[in-house]
Amino acid sequence: MIWTRLLPFLAMISACAGDKVEDTGSDAPPLGGDGDDGEGSCDGSDPVIVDAWCVNSGLQDHVDYGEDIATLEVWVSVQDEDGDLSRYSFSLAEDVEVDGVVDMSAGSFGSVSGALDLPQCSAFEATVGLTLFLQGGLEWGTLHEWGVVIGDAAGLESAQHIFSCYTPNSDGSDA
Repeated sequence: MIWTRLLPFLAMISACAGDKVEDTGSDAPPLGGDGDDGEGSCDGSDPVIVDAWCVNSGLQDHVDYGEDIATLEVWVSVQDEDGDLSRYSFSLAEDVEVDGVVDMSAGSFGSVSGALDLPQCSAFEATVGLTLFLQGGLEWGTLHEWGVVIGDAAGLESAQHIFSCYTPNSDGSDA
């Protein structure tokens, strides 16, 4: 198994005033609603990924296994003109062949969803991240290509964004 646990790590967003708000960690309602908070609809614009990157987060204790496992954080900066990033989905896939193509269905890490502690229609920018617990399946210390897609509260998805980064070594050190 490539990963044993995919955790929503942290989400920070910028509202109109530029305030940063942390993901509440609460279960997000299903995506695909109308995004209407009584003040009008905010469900007409696809999210746009501005940037994506990885950070080696070393060894971390895995809750289910009670042992330290090498981890990698994947971060995405995203914008949405209609401000409905208050609920989001984060889909991730990897490919060891660095060729500008990542099949989101093959070897995919799947998708998780999260919610931000902001009113609907006021989350125009967000930086969201995941911590991946890597337990075999991926080549250690190797350049991988990653594909990511972000969905918003209306269920609209960004175009796939592809970027490359190294997996950590099995001992959690940098490649």
